[in-house]
Amino acid sequence: MMRQLLVFMFLCLSFTFARAQDHRPISNQNQSQGDFWGSQDRTLTKSFNKQIEFQDSINIFNKFSLDEFQGQEIESVTILAQKDYFSSSWDRALASLVVNKFSESSVKELQSSRQISELTFDFPVGRSIIGRDIQQLKADFSGKMQVISMAIKLKSSVDSFPVPAGKITLRQKLMQSFRGTQYIDLEHLLGISRIHNGAVIQRIVVTANASQSRSRSAAQLSILANNQTLQSKSVDSISKMLPFNFASSRQMELVIGQNLRSLELVTQGDLFIEEVMIVMEQSSHGGGFNTSPAIDKMSFDVSLSARNETIAMDRLISSSALRFAQITKIQIQAAAEMKKAQASISLLQRGFSKVASQNLSEQKSQVVFSDIQAELRDLELEFKGKVSVFKITVFYEVP
Repeated sequence: MMRQLLVFMFLCLSFTFARAQDHRPISNQNQSQGDFWGSQDRTLTKSFNKQIEFQDSINIFNKFSLDEFQGQEIESVTILAQKDYFSSSWDRALASLVVNKFSESSVKELQSSRQISELTFDFPVGRSIIGRDIQQLKADFSGKMQVISMAIKLKSSVDSFPVPAGKITLRQKLMQSFRGTQYIDLEHLLGISRIHNGAVIQRIVVTANASQSRSRSAAQLSILANNQTLQSKSVDSISKMLPFNFASSRQMELVIGQNLRSLELVTQGDLFIEEVMIVMEQSSHGGGFNTSPAIDKMSFDVSLSARNETIAMDRLISSSALRFAQITKIQIQAAAEMKKAQASISLLQRGFSKVASQNLSEQKSQVVFSDIQAELRDLELEFKGKVSVFKITVFYEVP
């Protein structure tokens, strides 16, 4: 009996290996090297042979080093996977793609444990450019399966890299409710990146309506640039497009990568946002504010509970891009964990006294430390009381 069982398992493994060999043309290796700019189309492939037991994900953006292909457009992502051979017919094995963190692809199901499933996710034409539309990309899996390989089909997008002179319009569907005071990072949401450096912001349009609630506080939207409120608009119960115009503003022009260090949409009250759109103009000379260095930023989701302690910044967040960069500003989303108890966050610089300190309430709020000129390894956060930290955004000078 044992002998028959061993023979059966050997045949199953042989069958799986043979099926994987049949698909080898799509999954042999990562083909991201070579003269990419010499061809209009390119397929990046990578083998994984990763076993999924329950739920897991693969960071496609990092695994394929997609930041090296900024300005290229993703046509499709194909995943080769096989459902666990010993799973029952009612056990489901699912795969989906998550683009950035605002939009999720349709879920696809692996059909059979006896053959490899080829799952292809198509991307919308003209709205899938790396660096502009896509800054994060991952695959989520649920169920028992083996992920064999992935292939990303790219095509050269001649009208997006570099950004030509003229109007540039970026938009993002949100379809999300907001309550109280919330800060939305517009550069991250809309995919504004280095390829837009030199573009001048002309107009931001938000489609929104106030939610029906018991709260009597008026719903309002504001645009913040460099932590200063530029314009605010009231939001009523009827959904409408609310334009924030800057083209004819007497204020200084907002130039991406030059004098613009941060751009945020602030919500107040209970409201629902359908879509956010920004219109920029790329001048042929790239603007006129070349005196200040270009500022980039990185955001990190953090799950930290601290109490009366000091923690080095490079222990909380880690990135090779920040290792020797000059940090200029830090934003922290945090809250006091105990009601009516005093809590605060202070920024310390090694070799110097306390840089700044801010008190916290029990509601999630944003703490901002500006005018910093130090490396990450020289900075520490001092927590007084019991504090929860949710997100840290670091602004740094681009060499």
